[in-house]
Amino acid sequence: MDDLDTWYKGVFIVGEVAKYLGYGKKGGVCRKVGGLSGAIALGFAVYGNHAFTMQDKKGKQLKKIYEKGYKMHLVHSVALAYSDTCNKPVTGYLFMIGIFLYSGSCYAYGLKGDSRFEYTTNAGVAFLIFGWLSMLFGEK
Repeated sequence: MDDLDTWYKGVFIVGEVAKYLGYGKKGGVCRKVGGLSGAIALGFAVYGNHAFTMQDKKGKQLKKIYEKGYKMHLVHSVALAYSDTCNKPVTGYLFMIGIFLYSGSCYAYGLKGDSRFEYTTNAGVAFLIFGWLSMLFGEK
């Protein structure tokens, strides 16, 4: 449980630093979707902490995959919420697609144990990376 508390504190600190630096003053769609996405990520985190009762090696491995999904979901929900401030609409959409593909496949793979879902994570990571890079390059 300490690991989960550390993640929550880390996400809170990222949000506070962003507010201090003046980010997030706009109230655009990405901010609202980011807030909703963060709430959903917390719901998945709570569910995941109670859903995995298997104590064998495979059960522990599936739980780790599921945990990666909600941790990335939570961190990128914060990034999504503040993506409106970079004045590049594509950034928010890249984060939304990346969260859906990466975290969604981690949730599905962790809950179902079906390895077909693991290939979608690579595409999700690519969208998340492009989301971060879009903040650096190009104009509106």
